[in-house]
Amino acid sequence: MMPYPDLAQVSKADKLQLARWMRFLPSPETPETGEILSEIMKRFEAYGGWNPVISKAVGWDAP
Repeated sequence: MMPYPDLAQVSKADKLQLARWMRFLPSPETPETGEILSEIMKRFEAYGGWNPVISKAVGWDAP
């Protein structure tokens, strides 16, 4: 299972990394992980969200 990044990592992540977290992170179990996932989602949407190219680049097999 992929571990949650911290907010500093999220603020530096590119679109591909944000997409990987969006697809493979487990559901948040604490308020802290919920906040992190919300920030990931906000930044990912600011980059334009999902499209066929980014979806194919991320794939469906967990890293």
